[in-house]
Amino acid sequence: MNVPIEDCLSATAVAAQLQRVLGSAAFVNAPILSRFLRYVVERSLARDGCALKEYTLGVEVFGRGPDFDPRIDTIVRTHARRLRARLEDYYRDAGRGDPILIEVPKGHYVPLVRVLVEPDESRATATQSPAAPAIRTQRRIQLPAPRAALVGRSSELEELRSLLQHDPVRLLTITGAGGSGKTRLALQAAWDSSGAFDRGAIFVSLAAVDDATGMATVIACALGVSQGGGRDLEVAIADHLRREVTQPTLLLLDNCERIASAASLIGEWLDACPQLKVLATSRAALRIYGEHEYPLAPLPVPCCEPLPPLEELAGNPAVALFLQRAAASARNSELTAENAQAIAELCRRLDGLPLSIELVSAQAGNLTPAAMLARFSGHLDLPAHIARDVPERQRTLRRTMDWSYELLDESERVLFRRLAVFVNGFTAEAVEAVGNTSGDLEADADAALQGLVAKNFIVPLRSEDEPRYTMLESIREYGKERLAASSEEADVRRAHAAYCLVLAEEGNGTLSQVERENWLARCDIEHDNFLAALSCLLRRGDTAWALRMGVALFPYWERREHIVEADRQLRAILDKCGAHADRSLLVKLLNCAGAIASMREQFDECWRLNEDALAISREAGDARGIAASLNSLAVHRQFAGDLVGARSCYEQTLEACRGIGEGKEIAGALSNLAKNDLLLGNHETARIHLQEALELFRAEGDPLLVAWCLNHLGDVAAATDDADEADRLYRESETMFRSAGDAWGIARCSTDRGHLAMARSDLDEAGARFVDALMLFRQLRHRRGIAILLEGCAQLAALRGRAEEALVMAGAAKQLRDTISIPGRSLQQARLEEALAPIRRDIDPQIAKGYGLQGASMPLETAINYALAAVRPAR
Repeated sequence: MNVPIEDCLSATAVAAQLQRVLGSAAFVNAPILSRFLRYVVERSLARDGCALKEYTLGVEVFGRGPDFDPRIDTIVRTHARRLRARLEDYYRDAGRGDPILIEVPKGHYVPLVRVLVEPDESRATATQSPAAPAIRTQRRIQLPAPRAALVGRSSELEELRSLLQHDPVRLLTITGAGGSGKTRLALQAAWDSSGAFDRGAIFVSLAAVDDATGMATVIACALGVSQGGGRDLEVAIADHLRREVTQPTLLLLDNCERIASAASLIGEWLDACPQLKVLATSRAALRIYGEHEYPLAPLPVPCCEPLPPLEELAGNPAVALFLQRAAASARNSELTAENAQAIAELCRRLDGLPLSIELVSAQAGNLTPAAMLARFSGHLDLPAHIARDVPERQRTLRRTMDWSYELLDESERVLFRRLAVFVNGFTAEAVEAVGNTSGDLEADADAALQGLVAKNFIVPLRSEDEPRYTMLESIREYGKERLAASSEEADVRRAHAAYCLVLAEEGNGTLSQVERENWLARCDIEHDNFLAALSCLLRRGDTAWALRMGVALFPYWERREHIVEADRQLRAILDKCGAHADRSLLVKLLNCAGAIASMREQFDECWRLNEDALAISREAGDARGIAASLNSLAVHRQFAGDLVGARSCYEQTLEACRGIGEGKEIAGALSNLAKNDLLLGNHETARIHLQEALELFRAEGDPLLVAWCLNHLGDVAAATDDADEADRLYRESETMFRSAGDAWGIARCSTDRGHLAMARSDLDEAGARFVDALMLFRQLRHRRGIAILLEGCAQLAALRGRAEEALVMAGAAKQLRDTISIPGRSLQQARLEEALAPIRRDIDPQIAKGYGLQGASMPLETAINYALAAVRPAR
C-alpha cells in the first residue's frame, strides 16, 4: 500500500530505509540527489509540509536566492525527475529486497512509502557497503544510425559509394533543395563506405553555426582537438589532422550552406591531411578548389494520366517512400486500386520531395490517401509572407509543413514550436523542463512528444544512455518561425536558458570523480545548447544569468581545453556587464577570463583581469573575492615564471584567508604557497607550510585534500633526497586516492613513485609505475600528464642505454608540449636533459635529430603505445 510518511508504521523504520538508500551505490556518489531525498524525507517525518513547496526546495536544497521563480527556473522539477529515476534504479537492483519503498510521486514533493514486507527493526542501522562505481562515459556516435531503409536512391547511392571509395575525389558535396534527402543519402553513403576508411567516419552537423569560428569550434569538438596553446583553432585543427590522421578518414559535414564564406578552411584542412576525405551536404556548392558537386534531384514521381499498373506504380521511388512511411503509422497501408490515384497525385503535388512525403504519409493512421489529397488541395495558396520568387520546390515544402502542422493537436503544436529552441537535440527531461515549464500543455508532455515522433516532426536518436531526440534542420527552422510568430518566444527561450543553467551549475558543487566525468560528458552533448542559451541571454541583455552561465561553464571549457571558445564567450559576457552586475559573480568571471588568458600566454591581459577583480573585491570589502583574486594572480605569475612575485601574492592570499578564518581556505593557501616555495628551493619552509595545511585538511575531514597534501609532502621529501620518506608519503597518498576512486590522483602518485624508483636505480619498478600512470592519463585524456610521462619514459630509456627510444620519446613529449603550449617544470626538464646529454655526445647530431623528429611526427596514440612498449618491464 502507498501511504504518506507521517502515516507510516514508524519513523525509525523510515529513517533506517533512508540511510539504506543513501548508502547504496546508486546514491553514494550523487550528493545533490542525496541531499534532495534526505530533505524531503526528514521534513516529512517532521510533519513540515510547508517545507516541501517548490519555492522552499529551490532556496533550501538548491541554494537559489529569494528571487527564485519556479515558473521560470526548473531546477526543482528537473532534479525531482532525476530523483524518481534514481530511486527506480535503486529498487530494481540493490533495494529489490528492502522492506520499505520510498517514492516521490510525479507532480508532488511529499514522499510516499510502500510497505513491502514487515520491516525488521534489527536492520534499522544496517548499511550496505557501496561498490566502487565505474565511470560512465557517453561516447559520441560518429555516424547516426539510419532509422529506416533508404528508398528510391539506389543509383545515386552506388555513384556516391564509387566516388568515396575509388575515385581520387577529396571533397564531395551533395547539393539540392531543402527536404530533398541530402542528409539521409549522405549518411547511407558514409555507412556503406565506412569499411574503406580505416580510421572511421565522423559526422558533424553545422546547422547551428554561421561563421568560421563556429565551424572550427564544432569540428574541433568532434575531432577531439584542443583549443589551447594560444594558437588559432583553425591552425590547431590542421596540425591535428596532419599529425593524428594517418589512415583514411571520412568527415561528413552536414548543412554547410550557412558557412559558405568559411568553406576555404575545408580546403586548407584537406591540404594538411592527405588521408582525409570530406563528404558535405549543402543547398549550394561550396565553390572551393577540388570540389566535386553532386546535385541531388527530388525523387521521380509517377505519371497520373494514364495511371500505370499497380506493380509498376509501387516501384516508383516517391510512391515506395510514401508506402514505407505510411506503414509505420497504419497497418492497412498497401497500394490498392482504390487508393492508387490519390497516392500518385499526392506524390506529384509534393514534387517528390522526401521530407514532404514523409510528413504527409505520417497521417496514414488518421486519414485515407483520398482525405489527405482533399485536405492538401485546400492549402495550395501560399501564406502571404512567402516571397513570390521562392523556388517552387521550397514552396511545396512550406505548404507541406503548414498542412502537417495544422493536423497536429494543440498540445503537439505547442510542444513542437517550443522544442525548436534546442540545438542538436534534447532529452525527455528537457522536454518537460522547457516544453511544459508551466504545466500548461493540454496533454501529457511525453504523450505529445511521442505524437510528434510518430508524425515525423521529431527524430529519436540511438543512445547508450537516456533517450535523446532531434529535429531535421528544415523542420526546426519552421518550428522557430512558428515560435517567433507566437506570443511565448521570450518565455520559452528563458526557460531554455534556465534549463541549460541548471545543467551547467551541476558542475559547480563538490563532485566525485564519477559525477565529474558524467557532468563533463553531458556538457559535451549539450555544448551547442549552452552556446545558444548564452547567445540569447546576451542578446536580450540578461547579464545576471549570462554571468552565472559563464562561471558555471568555465570548469568544462578548461577541462576539455575549449580555450578559444571560452575566451570568446567570457569576453562577450564581460563586454555586456555594467555597473549593475553582481559584484561577486563579476569577480569570479574576471578571474576565469584571466585564467584563460594565462593559458593563451597573454600574461599582461591575464594580470589586468585579475587586478580588476581584486580592485572590485577591495572596493566592495569582499574578503573571499580578495583572497580568490590574489590567489589567481599568484598562480598565473608562477606559471609565467615570476616565482618571487608569485610568492608575494601567495603570502597576501594566506593573510586574507586567515582573516576569513575558515580552515579549508587557510590550508589551501598554505599548500599553494608551499608548492611555490618548493620551486624556489625553500624546502624546509615548504614542509612547514604543508604540515600545517595537512592538520587543517584533516580537521575538515576532506580525504582528497589530505591525499594531495601528503603527495606534496612527498615532493618535498624527494627534493631533499629523503627517498624512504618520499616513498612512504606517496604510498599513503595513493592509498587514499584509491579509496576515493580518484584516477587523477592515482596517476599522479604512480608518476611520482616512478621517478623515485628511477632515482634509486630500480628501473623495472620505475617502468611499471610509468606504465600504470600513462594508461590512466590516457584514459583521462589529460595531455599534460601524458607529456610528463613521455619525458619520464625517455629518461628511463636513457638510463637503460636505449638511445633511440629515449630520443624518440623526448621528441614526442616536446611536440606535445608545443601543441598545448605548456612548458615543463625547470627541474623536470633539467633531469631529462641530464639523462639525454651522454646520448647526444655519443651519436651523430643528425641521427639524434632524426630520432627526435621521428617522435615529433608520431600521432599521440602511437607515441603512447611506443612508450608503453619501451618501458614495460619484461615478464
